Amino acid sequence: RERAEEELEGVRHPFQSTRGRKLVVGYLQVGLGGATGRAGMDQVSSTLLEQSLSTFKDAPCLKESLGFGVGGGVVIAGLRYKQLRGQPLGAARAGFSGAVVFGLTCGVAWTVCRYRSGILASDRVMAEKLLKLKAMQDKNR
Repeated sequence: RERAEEELEGVRHPFQSTRGRKLVVGYLQVGLGGATGRAGMDQVSSTLLEQSLSTFKDAPCLKESLGFGVGGGVVIAGLRYKQLRGQPLGAARAGFSGAVVFGLTCGVAWTVCRYRSGILASDRVMAEKLLKLKAMQDKNR
């Protein structure tokens, strides 16, 4: 078990913050028998929940997507309220429309942002590989 932990010392989970390696160690303990029985699983799941909630604000693209979602939801809710004013349940229908637009806009904005950041990351890796290759070719000449 200790040897496996040492091998994974440098491994960083893609959803893990830079604060520590609790997530990887948590999965490692479950996989290697560190957490036994129901009590152990509850302990690991509570640790994962605590870490997820504490690092939620660090999620990539969160602020941008929430900004677009809130903006779109408020605008649509306001326009629908103006249109449905005086009708029964007009405010509820306007609020529901705003909530739907909020959810859809957040989801689309987050997906587009993550796609763009993934492309940028892959381009950066490709550029680093090309620079290393060029350096090796220059060294061989």
